[in-house]
Amino acid sequence: MAVLAAGFLWSPTPSAARPDYTRRTKQDCRYCHPPGGWFLNDAGKYFEKNRSLNGYKPPAEPPKQTADQKPANPDNQKSK
Repeated sequence: MAVLAAGFLWSPTPSAARPDYTRRTKQDCRYCHPPGGWFLNDAGKYFEKNRSLNGYKPPAEPPKQTADQKPANPDNQKSK
């Protein structure tokens, strides 16, 4: 148990929630981190490199689905 606790205290990568990043960037944590993880998305990698989001351009959002569009359903397609 002590070994496990020591592993959490000493880590080869710095991992800490940084509320000052949120205050400085005026963005929610999810802006730089994908859901369910501490990994960095493109915005997070940009911030890590530049220590700022100034100049970062987020990727264009995909077109939103309208009410008259239906998602593709591969189960309905007949195989030949």
